[in-house]
Amino acid sequence: MKRLNGFTLIELLVVIAIIAILAAILFPVFATAREKARQTTCASNEKQLATAFLQYSQDYDECVPIGMACDANGSNCGSGWAYLAYPYVKSTGAFVCPDDLFIANAAHGSNVSYAYNINIASLRTSQTGTYSAGGNLSVYTSPARTVIYCETSGGYSQFTTCCTWEYSNATNGASVLGNVTTMRTGYMGGLGAITTKFTTQYGSHSQGSNYAFMDGHVKWLMGNQVSSGFSAYSPSNDAVLNGTSSLAAGANFNGASALTGAPFAGTFSAY
Repeated sequence: MKRLNGFTLIELLVVIAIIAILAAILFPVFATAREKARQTTCASNEKQLATAFLQYSQDYDECVPIGMACDANGSNCGSGWAYLAYPYVKSTGAFVCPDDLFIANAAHGSNVSYAYNINIASLRTSQTGTYSAGGNLSVYTSPARTVIYCETSGGYSQFTTCCTWEYSNATNGASVLGNVTTMRTGYMGGLGAITTKFTTQYGSHSQGSNYAFMDGHVKWLMGNQVSSGFSAYSPSNDAVLNGTSSLAAGANFNGASALTGAPFAGTFSAY
């Protein structure tokens, strides 16, 4: 009788084991590649928004967008910034990070995955909480380190309705002002878990997140590389400079992270 050619059971098991090993090795690589693609898309979105910020400023004598003016408690500063940026972007998709799973319902308008730096929208000028308009681009001494936008979740905007309606959120890097928005940056500037506004210890993209800066560039950073909190009241305020102040939370970019001891790569301080 002629013997049929074929694989033995042992040979089939060996092949299956090899395929399983290769899959175990390659699947994490594919997942990392997909995440890197989403991170790049997010960075591209923020680049478009940063460009819109600068275009708006050029159209209005270098005055920065403020959205809606602050109320008595300073709680609405920066409201409506997405409404102001939209004419320069013309796409609601540019306001959405692929890793942001929040979906705004029809009543709330479209999703916005980013928050505007409140210290740019309206400068905090004293410890008593006095605010003034964000002012001219010339007042910002370190545009390459000053954050315009950071990543959040839970925000939304009515892009075609006046900015006094549903509004896009602002943040000082420590907490988000408005609705149920949370930070997707990871713990910032040595803050640790002192606030429930942070979703996790680490950011949404490979333990970090994207930031747009006032000179128009976008950079990925870990949260502890960025100084959060209100604007520094004085360059001589040691608690601000070394990142340990509970109020300013290391707002000056010359300070060092209380977590890493390294100089901050970015800051929410407007000075």
